[in-house]
Amino acid sequence: MIVVPVIVALALLTLLATLQALLALGQPVGEYLWGGRHRCATPRLRQVARWAVLAYAVAALVLLSRADVLPGHDAPFIRALAWIVFAYGACQVILNAMSSSRRQRKLMMPVSTVLMLSVLLIAAS
Repeated sequence: MIVVPVIVALALLTLLATLQALLALGQPVGEYLWGGRHRCATPRLRQVARWAVLAYAVAALVLLSRADVLPGHDAPFIRALAWIVFAYGACQVILNAMSSSRRQRKLMMPVSTVLMLSVLLIAAS
């Protein structure tokens, strides 16, 4: 098991899920998420934020399984899902770098980069 990358990845996924949950609840954190266009989320964006919380939870379960904390460590399905989580993280790094929101770039670029590298170590293990 790769302890440090798992702890880092879970902590960052928790942070991201918390930000998305706050956005879904109507809190003014939109400048840090989804391109920073809306300080407070529109109804559609609130719905998308709820789905993002679910996606982060699923990603955490996949990584825990891949790290042999949950069953399925060597299952081909879990291996494939771990690489999908990595690919999603790589896309997030690119999208955060391209964001028009300065706040999103300053916060989410380092977060998404560290998360992507942690997921890479877990997926490759």
